[in-house]
Amino acid sequence: MIGLYKKDLYLSKKMLLIMISTFVLLLVFGILWRSAYDYGNLASFPPEDLEYGKRSSEKTFPFLIALLLGCESAFFTVNTIEMDIKSKFVMYAYSGPVSDQDKTKVKVYELLTAFVVCSLATVVYGLIFGILYGFSDVGIGILIGIGISVVINCMACISVPLAYKHKNAARAISTPVAVLIGGFYAIGIPEALFGAEDGLGRIISKLVAPITKAGGFKPWLSNNWVWIVPIILIVHVLFLAWAYFATLRQVKRRERICGAS
Repeated sequence: MIGLYKKDLYLSKKMLLIMISTFVLLLVFGILWRSAYDYGNLASFPPEDLEYGKRSSEKTFPFLIALLLGCESAFFTVNTIEMDIKSKFVMYAYSGPVSDQDKTKVKVYELLTAFVVCSLATVVYGLIFGILYGFSDVGIGILIGIGISVVINCMACISVPLAYKHKNAARAISTPVAVLIGGFYAIGIPEALFGAEDGLGRIISKLVAPITKAGGFKPWLSNNWVWIVPIILIVHVLFLAWAYFATLRQVKRRERICGAS
């Protein structure tokens, strides 16, 4: 199992370098953007706009880190599957001593590793911002970033068995994304037919209505984190468990993966 894990890391060394570069570049850009409100051309904004810009940047950039690194890490796991199939490595792996269960566990461990790395990157980014500019709104950005990491990791859980099924990383990743976006629009179609300008926008507005009624995200989260955090963790664990069994089912289908009829 350790050998398979190291093999995937080696195959994805370019992606790992891209992830590190993304973190560094976005960190530099975020610091420059936030500093512009104190020392640059953005400091000329009216006081209320200036304060809003500062707080928004402190929450937005940790979220962007989680979003970008989450997408890149998801591609990391799914792309190794396509590479193994195209290089016929799966045929060699089937002849080795590693069981189908262990090969599947490696992919689940990679998903967990991707989630941990994205979450830690979000926390580190937020801590750097907090040390430089204060922690008033950085905590919200970190929580949003970790939540985004969970969402992206859950979608990656769907993509892993699809990668074995379709033998194509791009298709495996785009399928759950298309279903998610299409589902929002499909749910919003009835209201869209009866006067709503945008079905997706109407659905999103309903989802955020409890937050806006509570006075914003910060007070809403402070009042509801006790049950929100456990639910998010439980959902994530369920997705990981589903990914294991769905991937194991595909791994056992040797004829399809190896290209035999």
